Amino acid sequence: MKKTLAAFAATTLAAGLAIGAAVPAQAGIVLYQYSDYKTSLGDFGRGTSFVGTKANDKASSLKVSAPAGYAILHQHRDYVGKRTGKFLLGTPSLSSWSFDNTTSSVS
Repeated sequence: MKKTLAAFAATTLAAGLAIGAAVPAQAGIVLYQYSDYKTSLGDFGRGTSFVGTKANDKASSLKVSAPAGYAILHQHRDYVGKRTGKFLLGTPSLSSWSFDNTTSSVS
């Protein structure tokens, strides 16, 4: 019984790590703390209801790539508040869109 539980735990942990490692590489929306793509805050995907405390209200630029295709930034968690239009490639300065240091969720 102990061997079975240990094997299950190891398999579950390995599967969880594989999924966790694969998600950021496939997300395709990189938020940057400063304009001109300086200091990455993380790689997010559409459907990120909260960018986390590290990135919340800190993004000043972004890049969009496959598989995301586009990004819409939202002022608050869960896609609430002011939002941007679709960014197909990104932008070196969110201040030109009046959205500097404002992002909390991404769709």
